[in-house]
Amino acid sequence: MTKGKGADVVLECGGVDTLAKSFKCIAFGGQISCVGYVSGKQTSSQMNTIVLALSRNVTLKGIVCGPKDRFEEVLQLYQETVVHPVIDRTFEFLEAKEALLYLAKGGHIGKVVVKIT
Repeated sequence: MTKGKGADVVLECGGVDTLAKSFKCIAFGGQISCVGYVSGKQTSSQMNTIVLALSRNVTLKGIVCGPKDRFEEVLQLYQETVVHPVIDRTFEFLEAKEALLYLAKGGHIGKVVVKIT
C-alpha cells in the first residue's frame, strides 16, 4: 500500500495491544494519534513508547474522549444551541489541500472546516 515507506498518519484506536503494530506501520517522521490509549490495560510487557517514538522521529498524540455520558450531555447542549464550536477558518472543498497545510502548521484555535457543498 505504501511501497515500504509506511503511513504518514496512523489513527490508533486499539490501545496498548495494537500500538506496537502502529509503530511497525508508521513512516519515519510520521504521526500516531492514539484514541483512548490511557484507558488501556497496563501490562508488564508493555513497550517503551518514548524510545520507539524517538527512534523513528514519530509524533505521538493522545486524544482523550471521556465517558459516554459526558459526550451525550455535550451533544444535548449543542443541539439546544447552548454551546457552539469555535471555528478558526473555513475552506471550500477545492481548497482542502490548503486546509490540511493550515492544520499542519498548528496555529489554529478551534475547528478548521472544509465545505463539501
